[in-house]
Amino acid sequence: ILMDKAGELIKNPRSVVIFANKTDRVFILLAKSSDLKFNSAEILRNILSSFGGKGGGKDEFASGSVEFPKLEAALLALRERVISSL
Repeated sequence: ILMDKAGELIKNPRSVVIFANKTDRVFILLAKSSDLKFNSAEILRNILSSFGGKGGGKDEFASGSVEFPKLEAALLALRERVISSL
């Protein structure tokens, strides 16, 4: 459901979507519209790895996971990195 909604939202120009879903670990999704010039997979992988998590995907659509206690810090770092890439 999250991936479908993100795909819908990034059809709009200059769009970025960050979703998180808590299970045993936290699933994080980063997606962007094709007009933005950063690599979602690279950013997500770098941020999550610094919090002991994993991530990967494609230029416009990436997903990964991190342990729940690290979620807030990881999301803040991800947000800052995306904003600095715009």
